[in-house]
Amino acid sequence: MRRDFFEANKAVRTAIAKHLRDYVNKEVHDNRIAEILLKRINSSAFLKGTLCYHLHGGLGGRFSRKRRAKLASALELYFSHTAYIDNVIDAHYQRNGSTTLLREYGVNNHLLAALWAMHHGLKLLLKDVKCVPPQIITQYEYDKVVLAVANENEAHSSASDIIALMSEIYGRFTSTAFILSAYTANASNATVRRLGKIGSNLGIGIAIAEEIKDLLGEHGRSRAYEAELGRKGLVLQFLQEERPSFGVQAHLGHALSETEYRHLLSACYQSGALQKARETMVTYLRRCTRSLRSVVSSDCFHTVKTLASGMVETVDGLIEVHRSGEGMN
Repeated sequence: MRRDFFEANKAVRTAIAKHLRDYVNKEVHDNRIAEILLKRINSSAFLKGTLCYHLHGGLGGRFSRKRRAKLASALELYFSHTAYIDNVIDAHYQRNGSTTLLREYGVNNHLLAALWAMHHGLKLLLKDVKCVPPQIITQYEYDKVVLAVANENEAHSSASDIIALMSEIYGRFTSTAFILSAYTANASNATVRRLGKIGSNLGIGIAIAEEIKDLLGEHGRSRAYEAELGRKGLVLQFLQEERPSFGVQAHLGHALSETEYRHLLSACYQSGALQKARETMVTYLRRCTRSLRSVVSSDCFHTVKTLASGMVETVDGLIEVHRSGEGMN
């Protein structure tokens, strides 16, 4: 049986977690801020950091394993500030089935944790890794990310609008991790740009997978959480396009009763909207892996391919389980 991406990279993820725990325990002097930071460290999959670790080596970078782990840790710490801000904006009291401590310690402490993570993430990139490439500033254009996050709850008229939003947020995050990996491996400017696009495609694929998991209640929080926040998302956009008379808008922005949820889920299956979103996810993941094959080493390519294949298998399994549970065969 194929080894799961996260299981196969347990040693890398453990090294990242240790670096971050040691740093937080040494540098944070407020117990509440430390708890918020450690809560995320203890539950994070460290996806971007793990990818960065492998991409640096796969591009011929010369960092030792220890220094690659430091690079991955700095990147994870820096990007974690977006999770704390997201918790505040969307009132995420849980992530991955565990409390975020937002309810316990409030908005102010979460925002302080976000500022600390951003500042110290950059500090580690400068001091320990000794690199903050210009591309991380131009690619990770924070004003565009903020505007995209602010527009998440706006009405979107097409699937392409929603995918463009995913590109501005999740595509940009993953793209920046790929660019940093390429830069630290002394890759050519052409390769850096190419890796940025490859990372963006992976980020969009991941975002669609996470949206499907959210709708099906497999995201470590309540089912259809994004819809209850008022966000249509790609699956429901496809549903609206396939069945305009269904009334998608009536299912957004409020807590869904079990009857409403089952009605919505049934429509997503029967209209083909869920399958269409799945196919779109596969398209972006394939764009990533097909382009990556000729850029990095074989080992690195297969690491990323394992991630993409595992995501498809997970989503397909969830779709089938819920299909059987709802009697939608």
